[in-house]
Amino acid sequence: MVLGKKFRFVMIPLGIIIILDFAGAQIAKRTFPYWAYGENSNKYRVSSQVYRHGLAPNKDVVAKFGPRLYPIKTNSLGFKDRDNRDVPLRATFPRILLMGDSFTEGAGVEFQSTFAGQLMKRFAEYDIDLLNAGVSAYSPSIYFTKIRYLLENIGLKVDEVIVFIDISDIWEEVYYWVFRSDGTVASRQVHHPEGISRLKDFRHFLRDNSILFNLGYRVRDLIKFYLNYVKMKMQDGPFQVKFGEDFDPIEAKMINFEKGRWTFDEEEYARYGERGFAKASRIMEELSTLLRQKGIGLTIAVYPWPAQIMAKDVKSRQVYFWRDWCLREKCRFVNLFPAFMDGERSAETVLKEDFIRGDIHWNESGHTRTAESFWELAGKDLVNGLVDSR
Repeated sequence: MVLGKKFRFVMIPLGIIIILDFAGAQIAKRTFPYWAYGENSNKYRVSSQVYRHGLAPNKDVVAKFGPRLYPIKTNSLGFKDRDNRDVPLRATFPRILLMGDSFTEGAGVEFQSTFAGQLMKRFAEYDIDLLNAGVSAYSPSIYFTKIRYLLENIGLKVDEVIVFIDISDIWEEVYYWVFRSDGTVASRQVHHPEGISRLKDFRHFLRDNSILFNLGYRVRDLIKFYLNYVKMKMQDGPFQVKFGEDFDPIEAKMINFEKGRWTFDEEEYARYGERGFAKASRIMEELSTLLRQKGIGLTIAVYPWPAQIMAKDVKSRQVYFWRDWCLREKCRFVNLFPAFMDGERSAETVLKEDFIRGDIHWNESGHTRTAESFWELAGKDLVNGLVDSR
């Protein structure tokens, strides 16, 4: 009897705490944008059996990228867009399909401020629509597979495809993506057993619906941040000395990524660069052939990461490989390296002004620089070709 009373004495307050905890979490989710720790990402990022992953259609959420909060809207095709508009599969006006990875998606930046949003506005002046199909963690395997799916399975009609080839594409083609026998894309990464995956989903549910669990995750991330800070202070990255006594581990992180060094690091190039180029070239040739058969133009654009800017890698493998590739495939080539390496600003200044601090991605200024440079190098030529073709 006494034991039963003690049990009730403990369980009743515990039950009240749990109820208050979950009720408080529901209020917090609707009040504080930062509360959406990972829930919003689950709402607009979806898996694909054909091209691995993409964005869900007609979503309007507040996304979180590091400390940045920014709105994400997708159209009826699941492309990041200015609003939740309905995109017809056919159009009476010229259309451009833009493809790329997180730079093209515009990680951490509202669509209107991304280079895609700015180019969309410019092309619209000539009654040309731009559709941005780029999504984080894409590379040639997914570029080709998704474009083929959109054209042949969905029936989307476009007149030009622009692919922004990222520095990380070479690394990812070696270590991330592989084709299944049916031509769809799968990850090389080992997937967890279903039980572990369900446990992870349950943890995420608690994280997003419990004040106590959410606080625990934030404390964990804070500890991981400082541990990473210490690790960065101790590392021997190739550009650590560039900051001298003012060494900043946050900045060191953005320029010492492993998958960004292969363009100037001979060891990295030998380890995976040559293989990655061979695979990427072969896949992009398939894309070029597909587009040629359908009478669709192709433009390839390349741009530097912070590592290339620090290394002054103007004559980069990335530039010369894809320039020569475009000459063989008879497609338009746009080199955006000089936009960030014109000699007028130091590398450190470029990183501070055009990139999200501690990250490889452009901030609003970097996106504007990309949009203006692309328009100057290829925009008007594209307009003339597309208008004349109609």
